[in-house]
Amino acid sequence: MPDSHPVVVFDGFCCLCSRVVKYIGKYDRDNKIRCAPRQSQAGRRLLERYTIDPGSAETVVFIKEGEAFSKSDAVLEIARDLKYWRWLRIFKVIPIRWRDAFYDFFARHRYAWFGKKKSCHLPESEERFRFIDEVE
Repeated sequence: MPDSHPVVVFDGFCCLCSRVVKYIGKYDRDNKIRCAPRQSQAGRRLLERYTIDPGSAETVVFIKEGEAFSKSDAVLEIARDLKYWRWLRIFKVIPIRWRDAFYDFFARHRYAWFGKKKSCHLPESEERFRFIDEVE
């Protein structure tokens, strides 16, 4: 369930976000991170539970141990759990307003730079276990 596993809530229409989810699947050491597109029922419910506007697609959200991280904090927390990427935590020394300003700039341009899907990301069979369908 979402409370026992960390969960990434991502923009299922964003090509970059979908690639990152595949990447997480490749480097998640213990297969513990779960995913939910923000457009899915599970994604919307998780965002509402943590009082994050489900209509805003400008941030990735990482829910871990009952806490929701967004923007640059979410990226750095996800990296902490991925093989080879823990070192990115050194960027925590940069003030959050600077990290989030960079994140916001990147988020605003991600569709232009990486593309946007016409339909929400659907997991391939080997990554299906990683996606949550419902939230209690």
